[in-house]
Amino acid sequence: MARPCEFDEDDVLDRAMQTFWLHGYDGTSLEDLLAATGIARQSLYNRFGDKRALFIKALRRYHTTGGAKLQPLFDQMRPVQAAFRQLFESASSEDDDAKRMGCFMINAAMEMARHDVEIADIVTRNQRAFEDLFVTALEAGKARGELPADFDCRATGRFLVGAFFGLKVLAKSDPSSPILGDMVNVTLNVLPA
Repeated sequence: MARPCEFDEDDVLDRAMQTFWLHGYDGTSLEDLLAATGIARQSLYNRFGDKRALFIKALRRYHTTGGAKLQPLFDQMRPVQAAFRQLFESASSEDDDAKRMGCFMINAAMEMARHDVEIADIVTRNQRAFEDLFVTALEAGKARGELPADFDCRATGRFLVGAFFGLKVLAKSDPSSPILGDMVNVTLNVLPA
């Protein structure tokens, strides 16, 4: 009788995600995944499928957990301008190693989205989730009187998503560039005080 698999699926996905995040999809071997997750090859295949299936599951997990980490910032910090400033400044002030790792979702987009429709779809849904989060935060700020009554929350939210993702890409290649601080300051000028 076969012994049941005894491992925490979320923990395995998190370890696989970190490995893919560090090395990229193409740079990650099956041996890397087995070493990182600590499970046997057959258990990995039985529970998660092949390397691509595991990558997609890790990417989906990142998508579902990423926005949840940002929500408290917008729920707790007032005014909304301060929440966006903290978000952008924290991204630009990470240590160089964190900046060079970049964002797992953006890395996946740059490496895989052009030739993998399913991954492109996950990336697109992630971008839209960020857009919705940003727009909702701006609308709440507008309702509290922190933004003018005629402020375009949708267009500004979309712009901020593009700027935030662009900041992460630039920080990845040149983590100590003065462009990062300039980008934060100029970007946040779209939010009237």
